[in-house]
Amino acid sequence: AGLGAFYTPPFLADYVLDRVEETLPLREGVTILDCTAGSGVFLVGAYRRMIEKLPDVWADSGHSLTLSKLKNLLVNNIFGIERNDNACHVAAFSLYLTMLDYVRPCDLEAITTGNTDETLFPSVVGTNILIRDFFDPAALPDKFPPKVDCIVGNPPWCKILDLKSKHILDYLNNANKTPIGRDQSAEIFIWKSVYDHLIEGGVLGVLLPGKTFINETSEKFISKLSKDFSILGIANFAHFRKCLFRNAKHAAAALFLKNTAPEQDNRFWVYNPLLVGQPTNTSDRLWAIIVDRSDVKYHGQSHMIQQQKSGWSDAFILTPVDRRLIRYVDSMHETGKTITLRDLEKRLGLIWKQGDSERRSGIPPQFELSADKKHANYFKIHLNIGEFANTLFKPKHEIVPLPEAELNKATKGIKRAFSGRIVLVPRTADEAFYIEHPIAFSSSFNCITFRTEPKDMTEQEVSFLKALSLYLNTSLIRYLTALSSPSVLTDRPRVCLNDFKSLPSLFYDLNDPDIPVFLNQSEAAREEYIFNRFGLTGSYRKVIEEFVGERIFFKDGGIPDNATTAPDESLTISYSLALEQRLNKLNGIDSYRVRVYSDINRSLGAVEAQFIDPDIEGIPQKLPSVEEAIFQEYDRRGGNVFTNSCFVWNDRGNARVFLVKPLERYQWSVERAFSDSEVIDYSIMSSALTHWT
Repeated sequence: AGLGAFYTPPFLADYVLDRVEETLPLREGVTILDCTAGSGVFLVGAYRRMIEKLPDVWADSGHSLTLSKLKNLLVNNIFGIERNDNACHVAAFSLYLTMLDYVRPCDLEAITTGNTDETLFPSVVGTNILIRDFFDPAALPDKFPPKVDCIVGNPPWCKILDLKSKHILDYLNNANKTPIGRDQSAEIFIWKSVYDHLIEGGVLGVLLPGKTFINETSEKFISKLSKDFSILGIANFAHFRKCLFRNAKHAAAALFLKNTAPEQDNRFWVYNPLLVGQPTNTSDRLWAIIVDRSDVKYHGQSHMIQQQKSGWSDAFILTPVDRRLIRYVDSMHETGKTITLRDLEKRLGLIWKQGDSERRSGIPPQFELSADKKHANYFKIHLNIGEFANTLFKPKHEIVPLPEAELNKATKGIKRAFSGRIVLVPRTADEAFYIEHPIAFSSSFNCITFRTEPKDMTEQEVSFLKALSLYLNTSLIRYLTALSSPSVLTDRPRVCLNDFKSLPSLFYDLNDPDIPVFLNQSEAAREEYIFNRFGLTGSYRKVIEEFVGERIFFKDGGIPDNATTAPDESLTISYSLALEQRLNKLNGIDSYRVRVYSDINRSLGAVEAQFIDPDIEGIPQKLPSVEEAIFQEYDRRGGNVFTNSCFVWNDRGNARVFLVKPLERYQWSVERAFSDSEVIDYSIMSSALTHWT
C-alpha cells in the first residue's frame, strides 16, 4: 500500500459486489469500471460473477463455455484504471487466472498443440486496464467506454496533495461542483466517477473513510451527494477498523448510490455490524463478512437532507434510543431549561485549550505529560491520580509541578493553560481532573480554565472548576460526550473542544447553588442528583448507565469481556420492562405484556410480546409448553443467529409476536430493548396492514 492506498481483501470486495448486485446484477452486457483498480480484486470478483451467470457455463451436456465467449466477456465488460504499472499487470494476471478456471480442457489442448491460431489470453493492459492517472484529461482508447453501468473500488484515502498529481489539482480547480472535506482524495474520486464515468441510472459501490459521514469538514460533500443522487445504502465498518486493512489508521465505510435524482420517498439502509458477530481467525483477523439483518436499519433520504450533517452522522453511528435522548437534551436547551458549556464560556470568561508539542508550546518534551500508559511521562503517575492515587509508585523524574524556568518558556497562547488551576480532560474523555499545580501536557489533552492568572483567581472560580471536573465525570456527561463526538464510537476516541462546548451545563454562574451541593456529595449522590435534574429516570437512565458500564467498551474495535456471556436475571428483567413500556408507548395503549424464555443448551432466548385485551380479566400465565413451541417454530421457519440474530414472526391468531435471538449479554441490554421494540412494532403494523388490504 502507498499514497493512501490499501489493497482490499477479497471478502470485503465481495461484500461491495454483493450489495451492488442487489440493484444491478453483474451479467453479460453490464460494463464495470474500477477507477483505482490496484491488483484488480474488484474486477476479478465482478468477472467471475458474470461468468457464473452465463447460461452455458454449466450446461446439462457438460462444460460448454467457449474460450472466445470468456475472452469477449472480459474485453467487453471489465475495465480499470490504475497509475501503478506493476499493479496493472497484476490485475491483468489475476483476470487471466480467473478465466483459466473456466477454460475447457479441449480449448487448452488445441492451443498448446498448435491446432488453432487463437491465443489463450486477450490483451487487456492498455486496452481494458489503463496505466494512467484517473484525472488525466487525455482521450481514452477507442474501445474503452466513456461511461459505464457500474463503478466499484477503493479510492485512496490520503490528502489530495499527497497524490502528487497535477491532473487532480487541475480537475479540482476547474470543477466548482465538487465540494470535498479538507482535501480528501477519496471524495474527489467519487465526484469524477459519478459525473464523468457513470451512466444515468448506473450504480456506484465504493469504500471510503468512515469520517466522511461524521466530520464537519465533509458536510458539504455529503450534503450535495444526498441532494443529487439516490443513496442505496451505507456500511459502517468502524468496529472492524483493526481487522480490515493492515496499518490503516482510519475506520472504513462503504457507499452505494444510484445515478438518479432522489425521490421524495427514497429509503436507504445503514449497516452497523459489531466484530463480536463476525467470524475471525486466531489472529482476530476477519476472513468473511456475514450480514446480520438485525444490524441493518432504514432511513428516509429526504429526512437526511433536511437534517443535513447531523442527520447523516446520527444515522451512521447512533441507535434509536441514542437519537431519542439527544433530541430530549437538545429540546431542554431550546426551551431554556439548560444552557451549554459554550454559553457558560461567554458568561464567565472561560478558556479552552488543547495541549501541544514543543514546536508550538515552547516546552521540551521531557516535561510534557502524556496520555500514553506506556510512556515514562504518563500523566496519572506523575499527578498521583486515578489508579495511582495514594500509591507509593514514584516516577523516575519529577515534572510536576512544572518548574518555573520551564513554564516561562511557554508561548503566550499556551502559558495560561500550563499555569495550573485547570480542569484537565484527556481527549479520550474517560475522566476529568482538577489540577492545582502548573503542568505541561501534549495534544492528547484538553483543558478548561479562566483567563484570570491562577494567583488572582477567586475561591468561587476554583470551586467552579472543581465542581465542573466532577460534573464531567458523571455517567450522563460521559454518555453525551461520546455521542456528541462521533469519533469516540467510530474511530480512535478523540474528543474535540467543540464537542465539549456543546454539552449541557449544570451550572449557570459562579454563584450557582448547585456548586457547593455538588462538591459535598458522594459520587453516588452526584449521579442521582444529575439524573433527577435532567428528568432522566427508568429505562432512559438504565441506557446511560449501561453505556458507561459496558457499551462504551465496544469503542475502537473493542469487545467487552462479558459481551457474549449469558445475561443474568436482572438484565433480562430490565430488558423486558423496557421493551414492554416502549411497545405500549409506540402503540398508544397499555395492553402489551412481554415474557422471556430461554433454551440454555442452544444459547437462545425468546421474547413473547402479547396484546392483552383490557376487557378480559386476568393475564395469561407463562407456560412451559409455549417455550418449547417457540423454539420448534423457530427451527421450522429456518431461523439462524448468523444472518438474522433478531428473528421475528407474528402469531396473529393469538395476538402476539415472537422474537428469538442469541442468549448473549450484549443482546439483552435496555438499549437493545428500544431497537427490538421497533422491529416488533413493524411486525405488528405489517401484519395489520396485510390483514386489512
